[in-house]
Amino acid sequence: MNLEIGNKIFELRKINHLSQEQLAEKLEVVRQTISKWELGETTPDLKQAKALAKIFKISLDELVDNDLKEILVEKSIIIEKNNKTTKNLKILFVMIYLILLIFFLFILIHFLSKKDFTKEYQTELRCVIDNEKYNIFIDLDEDNMYYIWIYNINRVLENKHLAGSTLPEAALTLKYVKGVALYEGGVCR
Repeated sequence: MNLEIGNKIFELRKINHLSQEQLAEKLEVVRQTISKWELGETTPDLKQAKALAKIFKISLDELVDNDLKEILVEKSIIIEKNNKTTKNLKILFVMIYLILLIFFLFILIHFLSKKDFTKEYQTELRCVIDNEKYNIFIDLDEDNMYYIWIYNINRVLENKHLAGSTLPEAALTLKYVKGVALYEGGVCR
């Protein structure tokens, strides 16, 4: 490396028609310093290298034979990879955001569209049969099955009967229970 820089200084000095003595004067160093650089025994420090580049009207990279094209290509490849990574991350975040948005919209629509079935169907009866009071109503259990509950008020008796897997089936069963109660001479409201 020292010899490469030394050879470069020697070449540039000759191209610019400078002697070691003249170059040394411009850099404010002794002639022997220039000689040691050119022989590869020592190298200029950064301040001296900047002064050499200025005297020879070249960049520091040119002075030390850095291949600028290669460096620029490497940097552009790194920048391109970073841009792709950034773009991919942005796409990923947008996709996650959209999935979450769709999920929450689905949940919102699901709860907003849930019908209050008490408005469409009779879901509770109070009946009196042979002077015994009964409360009869439709209930939805945790398995999404509808049941008819029959409570006998006078005897603390409760019965649970499967009414169906859909609300119309449960309402039909409740209507049937009401019909049986009326047939037996009871009153339901």
